[in-house]
Amino acid sequence: MKGFFNLDNPFFRFMSKTFDVLWLNVQWLFTFLLIPGILLSATTKEIAGEIVVEPALMILALVLAIIPFPAACIAMYYAIAKSVRRDRSYVTKEYWKSFRQNFVQSLGLSVLIMIIGYLLYIDFQYAQNQMEAGTNMGSILFGAFMVIAFLFSGTMIYAFAVFSRFTNRFFVLLRTSMIIAFRHMGFTFLMVLVLVACVIGCYFVLPGPIIFPALAMLIISFMMEPIMIKYTPVPEDSEEESGEDRWWLEK
Repeated sequence: MKGFFNLDNPFFRFMSKTFDVLWLNVQWLFTFLLIPGILLSATTKEIAGEIVVEPALMILALVLAIIPFPAACIAMYYAIAKSVRRDRSYVTKEYWKSFRQNFVQSLGLSVLIMIIGYLLYIDFQYAQNQMEAGTNMGSILFGAFMVIAFLFSGTMIYAFAVFSRFTNRFFVLLRTSMIIAFRHMGFTFLMVLVLVACVIGCYFVLPGPIIFPALAMLIISFMMEPIMIKYTPVPEDSEEESGEDRWWLEK
C-alpha cells in the first residue's frame, strides 16, 4: 500500500506525464491562437441570426496564427524530447525557452507554409474542377498534388525537430530537414500518417484540439529521436569533463 502512494511509482509517473502533455498542448494552442481569437471575437457580427466575418479579417487572423505556428511546434517538440521523454526540467520552462530562441529564425518557415499552403490550395481547387468536368487530367493532377503535400508535410515535421536541436543558417537547416525526410522515407510516411490522424481527430472529436496535437508529437518523437541521434555530432570530451548535460544523446 505504501508503494501506491510513492510518487515514483508507475501510476503517478504516468499521470504526471499525461498532465505534462495536456498542459503543453494548452500552451501550444495559446501561443498561436490567442491573438487571432481576440481579433475574430471582437470583429464578428451577427446578421439575421447568422455569424458573419469579413473575409479580409479571416485572412488576417490566419496569417497571425501561421506566424508563430512553426516556433510553437518547434518548442513543443523540444519540450517533449527534453522534459517529457528524458525528465529534464519542466515543460513550461523548456517550451517558452525554445519558443524565444527559435521564433525569429522560424519566421522563414512561416512564410514557406503560407506560400506553399496557398499554392496547394489553388492547385487542389483546379484539380477538383477538372475532375468535376470529367477529365482524366484532374485525377492525375490531384494525385501529383497529394504527393507534393505529403513531401512538404514530412519536411516540416523534420524541420520542427531539426530547428529545435541544431543551430545553423535557415537554409542549411531546411535543406538538412529535406535530406533526412528523403533518407528515412518509411518513417516520414508513418509520421505524416500520425499527423493526418491528429487532424482528423481534432476535426471530429470535441476535445481533440487539446489532446491530439501534443499526443501526436509525442508519438512522432519516438520515431524521430533515434534519427536525430544519428545526425547529432558527438563531442570529443566526456560529459563529466564538460559539465554539460547532453540529454539529447540519450536513447
